[in-house]
Amino acid sequence: MFHSKVSQHSGESNEPKTAQRDFSRKKSSSIVVNNPGLTLPAKKTNARVVRIRLAFIHIGEIDTLNEKYQADVYYEARWTEKRMNLNTLNLNPQDQQRLLVGDNSSVRVNELNPLVHWSPQLFIENGIGQIGEQDKWFTIKKITPRPDQVSTSVSMNVEVCEHRRLKGVFWEKLELNHFPADVQELTISITSHHHVEDCILVQDEHFRSIINREAFFDQQEWSLYEHVATEIRESNEEYSFDDENSSLRQRKHPVLAVACRAARRPGYYYWNGFCLIFLITVCAFCIFSISPDLPQSRLQITCTLLLTSVTFRWVVNRSLPQISYLTTLDIYAIISIMILVVLCVWHSIIASLNFLHPNPARLLQPKNYYVIMDRYVFYGLFGVYAIIHIVMFIWLFSVPYKRRREMNYLDREYAANKHIHLETRQSRYDSKYDLSFRRTSATFLDTLPLSTMKPTRQRRSSDGISVIPNTTTVVPIQEETNGVRVIIQGFRSYRDETVFEPFSQRYNIIVGRNGCGKSNFFFAIQFVLSDEFSNLSAEGRYNLMHEGINSRALNAYVEIIFDNSDSRIMIDKAEVAVRRQISGKKDNYFLDRKVVNKTDIINMLEGAGFSRSNPYYIVKQGKITQMATAPDANRLQLLREVAGTKVYDEKKQESEAILAETEERRKKIADLLKAIEERLLSLETEKEELKQYQKWDRSKRGLECAICTAECEDAKKRIDEIVARMNGATQKVEQLESDRLTVTELIQQTMDSITELKQRLQTQQIERETLIVDNKDNFQRKAQIELE
Repeated sequence: MFHSKVSQHSGESNEPKTAQRDFSRKKSSSIVVNNPGLTLPAKKTNARVVRIRLAFIHIGEIDTLNEKYQADVYYEARWTEKRMNLNTLNLNPQDQQRLLVGDNSSVRVNELNPLVHWSPQLFIENGIGQIGEQDKWFTIKKITPRPDQVSTSVSMNVEVCEHRRLKGVFWEKLELNHFPADVQELTISITSHHHVEDCILVQDEHFRSIINREAFFDQQEWSLYEHVATEIRESNEEYSFDDENSSLRQRKHPVLAVACRAARRPGYYYWNGFCLIFLITVCAFCIFSISPDLPQSRLQITCTLLLTSVTFRWVVNRSLPQISYLTTLDIYAIISIMILVVLCVWHSIIASLNFLHPNPARLLQPKNYYVIMDRYVFYGLFGVYAIIHIVMFIWLFSVPYKRRREMNYLDREYAANKHIHLETRQSRYDSKYDLSFRRTSATFLDTLPLSTMKPTRQRRSSDGISVIPNTTTVVPIQEETNGVRVIIQGFRSYRDETVFEPFSQRYNIIVGRNGCGKSNFFFAIQFVLSDEFSNLSAEGRYNLMHEGINSRALNAYVEIIFDNSDSRIMIDKAEVAVRRQISGKKDNYFLDRKVVNKTDIINMLEGAGFSRSNPYYIVKQGKITQMATAPDANRLQLLREVAGTKVYDEKKQESEAILAETEERRKKIADLLKAIEERLLSLETEKEELKQYQKWDRSKRGLECAICTAECEDAKKRIDEIVARMNGATQKVEQLESDRLTVTELIQQTMDSITELKQRLQTQQIERETLIVDNKDNFQRKAQIELE
């Protein structure tokens, strides 16, 4: 249960709100409330306030069935330490001097002594499993003292920032009531081992929580929103109680939940779920075309469709977790199944009526009572089915899609606040000590990040060339990686594999004697990263390959390995290797030793902020001299192009052209308004005429209605008379039919009597003939006797 919460947008704050919670967890509402500060309860004024900013660097697969998702997150936790002793930080003299002398300067510390320094002891509450090891480090930033405050050489007020980056699997209770048109929150719940009396977790009001929408794995199934919501709540400590005032008091821990929202793309379920269920149910209404005296056919087809619908529902439910409530798809499937059950029951009823009250002579007639009843049941059920769909469409638009419209509104509001925040906090983004993760669609740096770690590859330095990092430049604090390397083999004067390292993240100087290959090194950079060698012929490729004394190199390649520890390049690797390899017949690009197209390399570099078409990303030899000796006007124009101010001149000219075009349109609109006013005067006259016409037209329609009413009454009377005569004729026909049946029965009885009499007559004739024969025999015997 959630006992209290504060819902707010990233970058905004609001007053605490107490919300009664049920047994189910509720999501943050992300209501934006303009409030300049955070109000803390009186009992928590002595607690340390920890400001947290979180960045979703990469979101992996969202597992709906198991209610979990994968993510790569980075978060910062800031708190203030008063009069921290610098001697307890194990700083080197340079870093300690930087903190003491510089204003708002910061240094990196790998760890803090937990016995000496306080820490928030943060952990992820809803984490299930961690992938790999998390990266953790601290930065110490000096807070500029006020005039009434004094800082000594050993203690000062500082801001401690804890940085963490981790990859893992996180649990999230999915709300599937509106599935498949649902919107889910992907939450990272950060909590502390401290109690709420000692520590309070809040959203950082200066640094906004962000999300990288491009690095989203399930973009085919989900649509990720841009805004990030936060929720402040407390969790109960179920296993520890304090005995105060002879009563048990349950202690609580602070929790800050940072959530991004993802909307499911419902098209797959609409076509493969709703559409198929709809077609199965509609087919059930086609059964009414079968005669009601064939119930075996009706019931067989309807039961088959019913079983098909039930089986299809079980197949769909395999992609959802076992939840105790119904989703939108479940409700629609159950309604369709109930419609099929009602149809089965009706077909059984009409079959029973036909069996109990048979009337074979008139069963198939259209005016039969059972046929009419069957027809009205079809109209009623089909109308109910249509009304259900209309209600469902209205509900979908009013409830699930309303939440999506609210999310889009929050995205627009978030983008507007972000734009205002960028304008007011531009110095923050220019700070070289802030490790922030931004969307790759926006370019904040002119070069890719570099590092100074030793490479794992075997190094072969070139003869006579040295790479000297600028040691006076302060390198931004960031994760330690293997660093940037440039590897050349077979290109121009580099016959063997040559590795150039290390590189500073600010400036690097290439020095060496004449003819040692400095120019060829820069040619190699242009060979991979610019359009200088974009279209090479066979002869051009041979000219770039090394010409040895004994034999020419058969192929050549240049490979640049970039540091991708901040995931600026949209590849989930700490290092990204870009190689271009040429031979007499081939010119191939490789990305991490895999063959890719040139367009893929260009898109990847532009996504990271490196434009191959910008002529000032690589300054060629002689350009500095040309700029120094150029006239002031040309130099000013060149500086404006490099600084990007020429764009504003072009925009100014475009704006002036738009203003001129707008003025021309305004004049045309004025002329059009004048013509419209003249037209309105003529329309006023036509309006009066139209009113008169409408008046007489209403009178005409009233008279026509009266005439039609009278004609309808006469027609009804004639119809009633015809119906009465038809009823009388029907009765006569029925009486004659009854008489006909009676006469037919009498005729049949008479025919039976005649048949019986004929049979008796034949029998008597046979007996008569027998008697005659016997009589003749008797006469003959008598005559014989008399003669004797």
